[in-house]
Amino acid sequence: MELATVQDIREVELIIGHSTVYHDSSDDGGGDPVHAFDVAFWWLTTPGNVVFLGHGAVVMFQPRNFITYEMHLGFIQGARREITRQACEAGKWLFGNTSCKKVVAMIPEYRRSLIRYARMCGMKQEGISRQSFQKGEKLFDCILLGATKEELTIKYGGAICRQP
Repeated sequence: MELATVQDIREVELIIGHSTVYHDSSDDGGGDPVHAFDVAFWWLTTPGNVVFLGHGAVVMFQPRNFITYEMHLGFIQGARREITRQACEAGKWLFGNTSCKKVVAMIPEYRRSLIRYARMCGMKQEGISRQSFQKGEKLFDCILLGATKEELTIKYGGAICRQP
């Protein structure tokens, strides 16, 4: 996994715009995958954002304040093992190279497998943002999850990756 640069915008766009990624993770305002370039551009050019890119997977951390970063994942079907490995490496880099002490995520309630995955990684439910995500003209609650540097663990390949 490597820290992405603006030169990687096309690779990030290909992952974000992939049919198995874009339609699962975008809301009704996201339109169609043609907007993936705009999302990739925003991810890579917004000051403070940290983006990691690998084989069929991308991980982005967006600062919410000095010590809290929001995590966003995108991976092509079949790349779950890769995203897990990358999330582990990205977390190590984030905690070792920034002021980050906590990672948070806001996941629509219908993405149950992603919520389970976040919990497996040590994230705990911290609340619910009611009717804050619209998909197919229906409103969904988002589950707010978080983990401190000490709590976040990422399990892959039979090993547990604890943050430094």
